[in-house]
Amino acid sequence: MILRGVPLELHGQVAAHVDALQREFEMVLRDQADAGRAATDPVPTDLRGRFQQLRHEFGYLGEQTHAVLTDARERGGAVADIAFDASPDVAEVSRGLLSLLVDADEYCRAGDLMTLAAPPEVLAFHEWFLTELISQSEGNPPRPWRGSSPDLPGDADGDDNDDVDDDPTAGWEMASEGSTVRISFTGDLDLESAPHLRTLVSDATQDPGLAVLELDLSGVTFLDSVGLSVLLTVRMRLVNDVVSVTVVPSPAVERVFELAGVSDLFA
Repeated sequence: MILRGVPLELHGQVAAHVDALQREFEMVLRDQADAGRAATDPVPTDLRGRFQQLRHEFGYLGEQTHAVLTDARERGGAVADIAFDASPDVAEVSRGLLSLLVDADEYCRAGDLMTLAAPPEVLAFHEWFLTELISQSEGNPPRPWRGSSPDLPGDADGDDNDDVDDDPTAGWEMASEGSTVRISFTGDLDLESAPHLRTLVSDATQDPGLAVLELDLSGVTFLDSVGLSVLLTVRMRLVNDVVSVTVVPSPAVERVFELAGVSDLFA
């Protein structure tokens, strides 16, 4: 497997955020134990246990990645390609880590931790990284990181992302009818716009009667690996909550679904 165009500075931010989360979960658990509240707030216990399990299963990847990035930094590089041998269960482990990061981020947003919820670019990198592992394990070609900086590599079509709208809510609409929520988007579903989908889905799930989420992407003109990873994360989370997720794709979206081998997931 190979991860192309990994930005060194952003990778460092991602690693620091994960480390901060794990340290704070330990602190919360110690405080709860001291106050006799461990049984009333099981979330940190669950998250800490899942972090430890997945870090153990993913440890070999961390070691390989660290070696490559250290060498790239010493040579003064800004990005690096990371090639490594992955275990047969890398896709399953990656799906588990995607779900874990979503849960941890929601816990941060609830205001119970000093550690802030991950910035959009950190979430986007997590999702791209893990989605690449899943996709490549299924025989699909690598898709490079598509960053917003002109110093970072663009997407496969050569778009350098210079003309991104500053408003992440632009192009999004949400409407509900009974137990169905319909979210539609027009434009490029990418690093800048895709994270807002998480906000809309979070709003939609406040209704305990939600049964169907329809994503109308018929107006999407471009879908990158970050947008795809957000869609996969949304589906994974809502399917666990027994919510049906369907997508109305544009030709651009349908083409990416076919390349990634996920068309059946959103049928």
